[in-house]
Parts: sequence; C-alpha cells; structure tokens
Amino acid sequence: MRTLRTVALVTAPPVFLAVAGLVHSRHLTASTSAHWVALHIALLPAFPLLVLGLLVPLWGRPARDLDGALTVVVWAGCFGYAAYYSGLDAVAGIYRRAARLSVGAC
Repeated sequence: MRTLRTVALVTAPPVFLAVAGLVHSRHLTASTSAHWVALHIALLPAFPLLVLGLLVPLWGRPARDLDGALTVVVWAGCFGYAAYYSGLDAVAGIYRRAARLSVGAC
C-alpha cells in the first residue's frame, strides 16, 4: 500500500500539469486572459510538487560519501526550483498583464 501511495504522490503533479497543458491557451490575448490567469493560479501549487519525483527516491539521510553529497546537491536544487519557479511564474504573469495594459492605454 505504501508503494502505491508513493507512486501516486510522485506521478500526480506531472499528470495534473499534462492535463492542464491540454487546455492551456497558446497565446495570451484579451479574450483568453481570464482563462490564462485562472489556469496559472490553479497550477501554482503543482509546479513545486514536481520536485517530489526527485526527492522521493532520495528520501532518507544522506551518507558521508559522494552519493550523500550529490543527494544534498539535488535537495538544494529541488528547493531552489520549488521556491523560485512559482515566483518566476507570478512575476512573468504580472509583467505580461502590465505590458498588455500599457500597450492598450497608448
């Protein structure tokens, strides 16, 4: 049962993102902006959860050898991705929206 739960935990975020990608608009326009914003807000928690696919196999305490050092590097990379990708997506969305509004105002 634990293996099934682990597999579900690791595969749920990428599958959720793949399904969401099927309904994601290709271009941000005035007519698609509401859908784009709603989808990106819904996906905000999913992107950091992608790191589970790397972290779950590396679960446990790292040893004091090369494998342990690489485990810590992967953990740090996963933390960086989880923390900064959400911020990047939010800032990019705000920028795109502001750019669209400033072009429309001129």
